[in-house]
Amino acid sequence: MKKQITNLFLRGIISVMLITLSFGVYPVTIILTSDKQLDDLTNPDTRIDLSTGLKKRVSSLREICEDAKKRGDKTLVIAFDEFFRQYREQSGTVRRLTPDMEDYIAKIKIISDFAKSYGMGIGLSLLSPLDIGPGFVNKTGQSGRWLHYAVGVRDARTGQFNVQLWRQLYWTNNKGKIQVKLKGVKAFAFKEKVLANGRFSVVIPDDIKKIASDIKIETYDTTTLIPVWEPSSMASDVVLPVQRVNIRQENSTEWQGYDRVFVMLEYETPEMDYFSPQVPGFLNTMLANYHKAGINLTTLYSDEMHIQQDWYYFSHHDNGQFSLRYMTGNMAAQYAADYGKEFTDMDKYMLYFVYGPKPVLVTPFAVNNTQYVMGETAEDIQRTVLFRARYYKMLNNKVVDLFIDAKKYVEGLYNREMSNGAHAWMLYNLKEDLGEKNNLAGKYPKRVKQMDRLIEDFLNDSKAVTPIPNPAFDPAKYHPELIGIHANETK
Repeated sequence: MKKQITNLFLRGIISVMLITLSFGVYPVTIILTSDKQLDDLTNPDTRIDLSTGLKKRVSSLREICEDAKKRGDKTLVIAFDEFFRQYREQSGTVRRLTPDMEDYIAKIKIISDFAKSYGMGIGLSLLSPLDIGPGFVNKTGQSGRWLHYAVGVRDARTGQFNVQLWRQLYWTNNKGKIQVKLKGVKAFAFKEKVLANGRFSVVIPDDIKKIASDIKIETYDTTTLIPVWEPSSMASDVVLPVQRVNIRQENSTEWQGYDRVFVMLEYETPEMDYFSPQVPGFLNTMLANYHKAGINLTTLYSDEMHIQQDWYYFSHHDNGQFSLRYMTGNMAAQYAADYGKEFTDMDKYMLYFVYGPKPVLVTPFAVNNTQYVMGETAEDIQRTVLFRARYYKMLNNKVVDLFIDAKKYVEGLYNREMSNGAHAWMLYNLKEDLGEKNNLAGKYPKRVKQMDRLIEDFLNDSKAVTPIPNPAFDPAKYHPELIGIHANETK
């Protein structure tokens, strides 16, 4: 049995390894974890702890460039990743510099010029939402906005209600720990009709009424949570401070007869309002500054291409659901312009993302998961599904289109195509998915990185022969979606 588990584990590692090494060109990459390391890198002879696994790796920019020249590398990639701080003994891990700052660009210019003397261009993680979000907020004052919501019971006569939530204080991802600021609290009164099978609860959109009178929020002592499934050596990196809050109202004559309440906490996050008209100009100005500084940009390193969220997203599940959604005023305005003015106040429509058991029901029977829908007919249910699908597509497409347009802009500045290579991982649970059909890499990013580091340590310890850059590799002919597909379109 032990041998079987070991083989499954190794096969899982190999599955990751094969994809990680599947690129025709894998440029030399320096992963930094702090502003101090970036500053140290501007002195080519300062040796820096660049460990990305249990095996220590300490090197200087000169040593890296000399080794890269021997290998024939043409690109030096510089990126930041908080994940690898756990392997490095260093002080001053704070990151205050953002890619749009003059000081940041000046440091990159020094590194770029040094790499150029070895015949290398430079690759940067410029078009990454997580990297440039804080800079956009500082420049424009516009930030990301997330809504954290829950449903509760409301006294239909007095308007009294009490609904508790675990308030999120910090989120952690590979760019570090960010503070989640509480901007405000909202509440809506509504009535519902549970359909016979209990799978759907009907709420007419016009029957979701904003509570305008005073809403109070009570806070309890902050609690520190450490997930028990995490390795003890990483405990310091996975502390989750959270705070229990109670959203309540004592008495109100508003909306008598409405016996349900939909409450939400408004969070402000250091990321872009992706629907702001200022975003394209911000991106283009930043890229133009790199070109103006004479930085020899050849590659756009693309890693963690997603909007702000937390690695520990499971901690946000209230009653079994993910109860957070991104929504800014500009996004609501765009949605209303595309699909109808009734969506101008999109906050109340977040109710239709609520799915799960209803703890408010008094019943001796098992409680079904319930989805809130806009009406009783099949067309109303389809309309609810369409509303949700449009939300996801709009957010996804907007973010993608912004960075595609920015990529085209910088390619025009430099008059060359910018490849955007990073890790393309696949992770499979071979015990349940021997055919490797369900890629879990996106669901377990930390597991992937841990396993990838094991591979790197193994390759280093065993002095294994690894692929070298192929000078004839043509990125335009590389199609990862065709991996494993034969000429007859079968796997």
